[in-house]
Amino acid sequence: MYYEEIDRFKQVEAKTNIALAFAGIFFGGFITFAVSNTPVNKDIGYLTYSLIFKAVVVVFFLVAAFFFYRSLKSNGYAQLTLENIVNEETALEPANDTHLSIAATYKDAVIANRQRIEEKTDDYDNGLKYISWSFLIFVLHYIVEVVIKYVST
Repeated sequence: MYYEEIDRFKQVEAKTNIALAFAGIFFGGFITFAVSNTPVNKDIGYLTYSLIFKAVVVVFFLVAAFFFYRSLKSNGYAQLTLENIVNEETALEPANDTHLSIAATYKDAVIANRQRIEEKTDDYDNGLKYISWSFLIFVLHYIVEVVIKYVST
C-alpha cells in the first residue's frame, strides 16, 4: 500500500518539477530581457507602463513558484498498516474473503490520501495558471516593446 500511494504522490510531484523547470527557464529569459532591454524613450508614461508590466510578471512568477513549492511538499500522506489482513485469522479465511480485505484496505488508503492529492493537484493547477498568465503578459509586453521601438525609429 505504501509504495502505490507514494507513487501517486510522485506523479503529481513529477509534473510539478517539469512545470517548475519551465518556469525557471522562462524567468531566466525574462530577467535577461528586463536587464538588457534599454528604454526606448524617457517618457514617464512609457517608463511607468514598462515598470508595471515587469512588476506584474515578477509577482505572478513568485506566486506560481509558491504554489509549485506547496505542490512539491511530499509529506502528509497517510500510511495504513496491513494488520487487518496480515494475521492468523485472515490466513485461515477463504481466499475470496482475504481478497476483499486487501481491496478494502487499499480503498481506505486511497480515501485517506485523496484530499492531500487533490490539494497537491490544486496547487499545481494554480501554479500553472499563474506561470501561464506571467508568460502571456511577458509576450504582450514584448510585442508592445517591439512596436514602440519600430514606431519611434
